[in-house]
Amino acid sequence: MKIKTLIFDLDDTLYDYDQYVRGGFRCVAKKISKYNNEFDEKEAYEFMCREYFRRGNRSRVFQSFLANVDASCKIERMVDWYNNHDLLIQIDDDSIQLLHQLSNEYNTVLLTDGRRASHKIEHLGISHFFDTIVINEETSKKQKDCYVRLISELDLNPCHCMTVGDDPIFDHLWPKKMGMQCILKLGGIIHEPPRDLYKYDGYIHKLTDLNYFI
Repeated sequence: MKIKTLIFDLDDTLYDYDQYVRGGFRCVAKKISKYNNEFDEKEAYEFMCREYFRRGNRSRVFQSFLANVDASCKIERMVDWYNNHDLLIQIDDDSIQLLHQLSNEYNTVLLTDGRRASHKIEHLGISHFFDTIVINEETSKKQKDCYVRLISELDLNPCHCMTVGDDPIFDHLWPKKMGMQCILKLGGIIHEPPRDLYKYDGYIHKLTDLNYFI
């Protein structure tokens, strides 16, 4: 079937989510150094990055920091700093050119349920590349209803759709069952081609590799 609609994920698909994480940690480290003058901003930042990237302690970075380094700050305050930091994320020029090309050739959809999605989209300056932008705040992409509603509201034929995303569950489980083609973006959740590659129609290391499949 000829592909007419491309459905893109946002985080770790259009930009490197690690940029967002590092930006958040830098903000928290800076705030902590002001909150506690005896604490070094660089040490705080390096501790958080070490917990997240090297040790894989992704969901308890701040808890670990409070337990091992400095217990004087409230975790709620750290989470708030992280969630509201000034964005430093960006998309590389080659990906921008590709999005420009695809927006002229296909019906393009951006589908995300990521945190601060509207702020990220505005900061990246990519809204004009998409015919439709759907930000799911209540329905997760891992739920079938998310895609059923998308197909219905946009009057799409799933056989003419292709999803591009990094999450094997959120971005591909239901689309594949509904008859869409699915391209897995490596580098986010999955770094190497998965053993169950048969579940996908292909994989890409970078966004510009998408040209091989359309």
